[in-house]
Amino acid sequence: MLDTCECEGYALVLCHSICQLGHRNPEEVFRNIVNFLERETTEVVILEFQLHNANVATLSKLHEIISITHGFTDLMYIHQSEKWPQLGDLVRSNKVRALVACRANTHNKPYNF
Repeated sequence: MLDTCECEGYALVLCHSICQLGHRNPEEVFRNIVNFLERETTEVVILEFQLHNANVATLSKLHEIISITHGFTDLMYIHQSEKWPQLGDLVRSNKVRALVACRANTHNKPYNF
């Protein structure tokens, strides 16, 4: 699970709930994931984002960072049908090896996007 935060002086970053504990540049993290998946062609990465400031602006920033990270969206699976494919089929297709989900807390109630 990757927590998103908006730490003082930074745009959207990845952290662990509290900015003072440290944070990472999400584009750098996504580039590292792409590099790993390009080297390790049978691996799959499942990312779940915890959105602490769940609003349209946060989702838009996350989407923008994912979109500009070269090669990241090429590796993502976007589910568009009723039936889910088997993981092995995704790996063999060599097109999809990153599964992404978001979870947000709004008024102390979790929502899945």
